[in-house]
Amino acid sequence: MRQNHAALRVAGARYESAFFILTISAALAVVIALCGCSGGGLPIAQRLILTFPALPESWAAAGDISYVVEWIDRRGEPVSAVSGPGGELEIEVPLGFSQPILAYPFIGRNRMHPAGGLYPLQVRAAAQAPFSMPFPGERVELALGFESGYAAEVARIMENSGFNPWKYPLERLEESWKGRVADPWSLQAESVAEKLAVGTFRADLFREAERFPVTLPGPGPWLHESPFAARVGSDSGSGCPVELPAGLHRFAGSSCGLSVLVDDDGTACWVRTVCLRMPAPQLPQEVPREGDAK
Repeated sequence: MRQNHAALRVAGARYESAFFILTISAALAVVIALCGCSGGGLPIAQRLILTFPALPESWAAAGDISYVVEWIDRRGEPVSAVSGPGGELEIEVPLGFSQPILAYPFIGRNRMHPAGGLYPLQVRAAAQAPFSMPFPGERVELALGFESGYAAEVARIMENSGFNPWKYPLERLEESWKGRVADPWSLQAESVAEKLAVGTFRADLFREAERFPVTLPGPGPWLHESPFAARVGSDSGSGCPVELPAGLHRFAGSSCGLSVLVDDDGTACWVRTVCLRMPAPQLPQEVPREGDAK
């Protein structure tokens, strides 16, 4: 019996030693990949499969819709591509380097609030390793969502302003507003980014504001730029009813946009806008991968 116990202890020690060596070896492989460079002095590329969310109920009346996807490639350059809803898009990013990836929906020529994701915090690998960092060349998936699009936009704003957003647990920002407000965009992403940067952010900044009845001009339909906003009512002959908190709201229409400003007392004024800043995106036959012949 004692010999059996001794044999088990020896076998267990060998197993733990082998597992430790395997784990350390795998970790070193990733570190080497992160520190090393591929040809031309560029960081190691990570193949990333992006998936897109279903359209929210408030955008059910939308006709053609496209996503303009924005990310940083392994050259450190901002790039973009166009994709349709419900599909997949394969891109390449520098392995392990944190960045927000945003997909801005376009309804007609109107840009809406984005879906998004945080790389590599929210990636899902095909084969899970003992740690969360994906291996070079491993197929990993990032499911873009409207919930994480808010955090991704906050991260983008902080980066563009010279701050490091990855010092903060941005993946938990969704927990801050869920259960407090129905629509996180009721608190401007610029405001959250600023408060995170100076250390004054609090979760209770998200709070439901008083809403006022507003009548939008007909004929509609009007789609609020936020995917979480309530659906605008149908035109009853005297306009389209909706309830809005104080602030600036933008809507997409079939032929133009609509900007609505609601004062603190509920007084509202609006102006139709012609979208000239960017043509309606067209879906390419095939989105080329980096390194493919042009």
